[in-house]
Amino acid sequence: MAVAGGAVVLATVVGGRAAPRPPARACPIEPTPQISREAPADVCIPDGFTDLPFDYFDDFSWRAFVSLVWPADRDHRGAPAPGRPIESPGPRVFESFKPIWEKLDHYYLNDIPGLENPTSEVLAVWIWKRLQQRLPLLKEIVVAETCMSQCVYRG
Repeated sequence: MAVAGGAVVLATVVGGRAAPRPPARACPIEPTPQISREAPADVCIPDGFTDLPFDYFDDFSWRAFVSLVWPADRDHRGAPAPGRPIESPGPRVFESFKPIWEKLDHYYLNDIPGLENPTSEVLAVWIWKRLQQRLPLLKEIVVAETCMSQCVYRG
């Protein structure tokens, strides 16, 4: 029997096949912090930049964090609430992913419908099916049993 606590699961949400990418925008010479409910699709580093891009990765991390702590849309799990400012009360986007985690954490995976044979590959597909409609930019699911053994599923 397998226990979910023994595996690490990572869902990567960056530009992918599921949704059309917005037109490329010019990257600013210096990153400008913004508060937005929209998660960034990628790190924006200007063409020709030759120094260490720490500031650009910090900007990406900040924007991703802000989009995850935005108030969640009541009708769409994993989506920010349109028209609500960040200080609005209520559950946050990251909290709307919790139901999938709760089904896996500290349970025998064999007892969960669809996971009777809970290999890393089966678990990755099971998670993908539950997240792909909520996360249109989902690119991959990574299930890592150890630092040397993992499954990457890209739909």
